[in-house]
Amino acid sequence: MVNKSTLCGNGGRCIIRFGHDLGLYAKFTTFEAVDGMHKGRILDSGKVSLQMSNTAKPKSFDENKFELNTGSPHLVIFCDRHPESIKDAGAKIRYSPEYTVQGINVNFVLEGEKVIDVATYERGVEDETYSCGTGVTAAALALSTKMEKFGDIKTDVETKGGSLSVTFRREVDGSYSDIWLTGPATMVFKGSIDI
Repeated sequence: MVNKSTLCGNGGRCIIRFGHDLGLYAKFTTFEAVDGMHKGRILDSGKVSLQMSNTAKPKSFDENKFELNTGSPHLVIFCDRHPESIKDAGAKIRYSPEYTVQGINVNFVLEGEKVIDVATYERGVEDETYSCGTGVTAAALALSTKMEKFGDIKTDVETKGGSLSVTFRREVDGSYSDIWLTGPATMVFKGSIDI
């Protein structure tokens, strides 16, 4: 029996870029991941957008703590400053009795005037990663719940790995649709091997 993993948002964007660079399509594509079908597109700016699966309303523990699944399970914690060690703080939650079996990714989010700053501890990696696409998506959706925003929303996000944005629609019933994760994806290495 094969254990299936969960979606990697930034990995999905890289697949879209790779297929485009191979000449498989000009701007638009569709592919199936473990959580279902996804659309992808190359924008005129060169950035890559991945349509995320629609997600259920976040489970709210309080106004600063939300749990939701954006292709991978996430806990979003809004805080005044990032923990000194994302690895230690994230592992403490990930291995708590509530999450130890399935695990959970933990996102620590700082709110700015125009952008949020997200630091993520990822299960499986068991450490901080420089950028997590499903994590920044979870943070953007949780922020709209926290701020009680509805309609068409765009959230700009900073991570140690760079800048991303998340656009989506939030209905008055709290549901989400048309969720897109956007950011750069660039080929950094190309090689060949003789066999």
